[in-house]
Amino acid sequence: MSPSQPRTAIIGGSPARLTVSLLLHRRSIPFTIFELRQKPTDEELAKPWGMLDLHEESGLAAIRECGLYDQFLQLTGEYAETQKVSDKDGNILYMDEGEMSQRPEISRHALTKLLSSHLPAETIKWGHKLPSAASSATPSGTETELDFGPHGKPALDLVVGADGAWSQVRSLLTDVTPHYSGTQSITATVRQVTAKYPHLAALGLRHGVMSQRGPQDSARVCVLLTTADEGFAASSGLAGRTAAAAKDRLLDDDALLGRWGPAVKELVTVACDEESADNPGAAVDIKPLYTLPIGTSWEHKPGATLIGDAAHLMCPWASEGVNMAMWDSLWLARAITRARQAAGQDAASFQSVLDPLMKEFEEDLVARAKDKAEETYSNSQMLFGEDGAKAFAEFFLGAYRHLVGAQGGGDAIVCDWLICPVRKAAPFVFVTSPPRIMSVSIKEVARERRRTRLVALASIIVSRDRPPRPPAPRDCQLSRYGMSPLDDLFPSVRERSTPQRSRKHGQSRDSDSHGLLLHSLFAHAEQVHPDDGTEVWYADTGSQVYIIPSHSMRSNSFYRESSISAAIGR
Repeated sequence: MSPSQPRTAIIGGSPARLTVSLLLHRRSIPFTIFELRQKPTDEELAKPWGMLDLHEESGLAAIRECGLYDQFLQLTGEYAETQKVSDKDGNILYMDEGEMSQRPEISRHALTKLLSSHLPAETIKWGHKLPSAASSATPSGTETELDFGPHGKPALDLVVGADGAWSQVRSLLTDVTPHYSGTQSITATVRQVTAKYPHLAALGLRHGVMSQRGPQDSARVCVLLTTADEGFAASSGLAGRTAAAAKDRLLDDDALLGRWGPAVKELVTVACDEESADNPGAAVDIKPLYTLPIGTSWEHKPGATLIGDAAHLMCPWASEGVNMAMWDSLWLARAITRARQAAGQDAASFQSVLDPLMKEFEEDLVARAKDKAEETYSNSQMLFGEDGAKAFAEFFLGAYRHLVGAQGGGDAIVCDWLICPVRKAAPFVFVTSPPRIMSVSIKEVARERRRTRLVALASIIVSRDRPPRPPAPRDCQLSRYGMSPLDDLFPSVRERSTPQRSRKHGQSRDSDSHGLLLHSLFAHAEQVHPDDGTEVWYADTGSQVYIIPSHSMRSNSFYRESSISAAIGR
């Protein structure tokens, strides 16, 4: 490669690294991956491991852009979506068969193998530990030197830090480091679990036991202990013990799981014994959980950026870690692609074009991460409160009742905020509720009402945090979450837009991309009345169907704080 060509390095072994690498590879953009670990064997990747549920707007969107969605689905079939919540005594407080879920699960190892199998072997440098990195100004821009010790000190034009919680690349941008979350995690795996114990999650006394079904009829059992002692593994004497030896301390100590019921204790016993039987002599997997402060940000600096845990490490209480990482990768790859297309093969031009794109990418990343980190923290307060099991069960029950319990007459599915009549012209139902937007497939209702098609759809949230800005074909993001450029989702918006009619409804922001989208909807809106008599507006732009609550049509609150929903397809 000529020295004048842009040199890009991706550091780390996370799903973020794999995703951004594959997206760049698909666009013929060269890069080099530096990975601390040695290359995993097929045998190692075949072992049962933790499960990941991918979300529509983030993880699944990245999988689709990688061109792997069909292959991904083939790897999700053996995992049950049934959820159970029990208290510490094993009493079932909540159970569903997965009808609330539209988040397919895949094992971490299977996802790793899926993504890495499509990368050229020569792009990955295994066994490269990065002790330090340094940036310096050059006549043509910024150069970052990576010190790999005996493996050399390559100089790069762009370094992407996907190197996890204790990122070395992060030190180029900020002094912020992770802090202890107050929770210790002990994990063990049960193989052939069907004959031994069903899927169960039990919470209570500020501790938790969670079991998650995985590949090869396995279950990953996780004991979560709330303690202020960051060095609990050593101070408790559990460090270095086998799982079977550690179980006695866990189950006999009243400060841990001693006061829990026999059903949960049996699950922990089976998990610890099976783990030791499968891995004789191996030390129990116990570790403190860490998190970066909510709202972590950094001053933008050319030549380096962060994605995944390196940028926004958080605990798993909202299942957002891998999804945020893949979301970051999706938008970073798009920014790099735009810069390479504009700058060609010249490194200096590449840095110049990339710099403002990277600054915007990082601002969006920080905003997304802050929202998800706040959700994660809120969930932790619920899960590890005085009666976490009850709170967790009520959370699921409340969501379920909200979505399916308030059904209107006839063919209307009614929610607090959005009502959609099911008829030939608009067969899709999308349900939403403030302050969060929920995309769900209500399978039970779909089975009972054959004329009703309920599908999981991506919501589009009108931004409240950014001032209006003129639309540009490749730069109009519909939300601060950056779900998609405007033209990608709505290619016919400009041709169908009728601003004159929209001003009749209190909207006149012709220069704003969000306003432009609303203009198009209002131009095609007509009133319809579900069987319960509630007034809503229905807009059909040809390939998309929109349902808009009537009170939003009559006020500017729609522009400021509401949502619209798009049913893609007819």
